[in-house]
Amino acid sequence: MTTFEQRLATFVNWPHRGTHAPGYMAAAGWLHDHQAQGHNDAAKCFSCALTLVGWETAQPPIREHLDRNPHCAWITSKTMNTQEKREDSFGNWPFDEHHRLSYLLVAAAGFFQSDPTTHTVTCYACQLTLGTQQLGPDPLATHIRLDSPFSPCPYLTKAAALAAENRALPPSPPPTPPQHPRLKHQCRVCHNRFPTWGGLGRHLADPKKAHSPKPRKVIGRRVLLPRRAAMPARRRVVTRRRVPDLASRITFVPDLASRITMPPEPEYKIEEV
Repeated sequence: MTTFEQRLATFVNWPHRGTHAPGYMAAAGWLHDHQAQGHNDAAKCFSCALTLVGWETAQPPIREHLDRNPHCAWITSKTMNTQEKREDSFGNWPFDEHHRLSYLLVAAAGFFQSDPTTHTVTCYACQLTLGTQQLGPDPLATHIRLDSPFSPCPYLTKAAALAAENRALPPSPPPTPPQHPRLKHQCRVCHNRFPTWGGLGRHLADPKKAHSPKPRKVIGRRVLLPRRAAMPARRRVVTRRRVPDLASRITFVPDLASRITMPPEPEYKIEEV
């Protein structure tokens, strides 16, 4: 009765329809129990042997199964088959303080917290139940050590197959660095490189560029600045201008006294009286 088809074949003369139709009942792990006397709607779980009659509730069969027996092996294998769901079961896990036993390691080993009062954990696949003292510092190693060789845990078998497949894969090649064009031309001031002379020329012609030398690296307390390109030293040329001879430019004014013509003196006649 482990398959869906086998359980569905047992629902002969089932009186309920809708939410409790034979298809939904078989999908939730129930089979029609014809041996129950006085009840024609008796359903029994093929895994935990839970038997219920009077299917008149509005809850779906899977929810009714989970509420009546949450520790059913088939229910836990269906509801706790993901890492996130197993982590959600550790609501009041007290051993995560000071990193003594993280619930993430316990969930990664396939366990979920089946009893919140005693903090008992159970594997969702093989139903191995352990206490907190039996887990040890490595829950996965404990799970492998206590696994039965006659009925191996499906979760550990699947994990081992995935690990073997990953080891068989060839190692991925290292990522190739991005191919950049060769930057041949370098600015002598800010030391930026450009692939063409035109790019360097536009860089130098841009007035917004702040050409300041950047520190290369720090060694101890010394800061090594990049070397500047050797430039010819500016020579200060002092030209002495020859002062012209001002004496040669002075033109003497001719004697003005020679140009002044005085009026003739009047002639006075002396007469005797």
